[in-house]
Amino acid sequence: MIKFGKINLLVILLLILNIKLWAQHEDCDCPEHPGRISKSKIEKFDLIFKGNVLEIGKCQNNIQKVLFRGTELFKGDLIPRELTLELSCHTACSFEFNKNEEWLIYAHNDSTKEFIWTANVCERSRKYPFNIKEDSYTLYNEQTYEEEIKYLRSNVHPKPLFIENKDLELVQQEELTVIDANRDITIKDVRTKAILLGVSLAFVLAIFFVTKRWFKEK
Repeated sequence: MIKFGKINLLVILLLILNIKLWAQHEDCDCPEHPGRISKSKIEKFDLIFKGNVLEIGKCQNNIQKVLFRGTELFKGDLIPRELTLELSCHTACSFEFNKNEEWLIYAHNDSTKEFIWTANVCERSRKYPFNIKEDSYTLYNEQTYEEEIKYLRSNVHPKPLFIENKDLELVQQEELTVIDANRDITIKDVRTKAILLGVSLAFVLAIFFVTKRWFKEK
């Protein structure tokens, strides 16, 4: 019986894993590896977020809808907390999602549908690895999941915020906009700003005259 040392066994396992990954890569006909994240690569996407899978729709007409609950937003304007991706679900080349999985998603706007985004399996999207040593995405993204998250946190400014779904309609009606994680929703309507400024000014003047009168009476 042939005995394999621990090192030889590890080499064989890594070889098998690489062969499997390359086979998936060829099946998907991906032109190239995404490579390490950079500012120029971030610019190619309309939406970048970290979130968990809530619902997985059936594959119909080669399209599958997947509902996510976002936990951290890195890029995107007026993005609801619960958002839907429409994904290709071809047998040979498609995402494999499970409920409650955490994913880092890079997506594009669907110009024909509001609040619908699309993602490509050959691009940067990756799931959280429970075993870092067996994270197949590290081979193609050339960095670990945590390294990629750390880069986004450090280099995406201002950092946008998710909008709770129940507040989304109000935000649209009142022409509000979310600036970043360090500021609240701000009002764009000039008339509303003018009213608030007038009320504030009247309040300050009232305090001034009351104080002045109080000192006279003294």
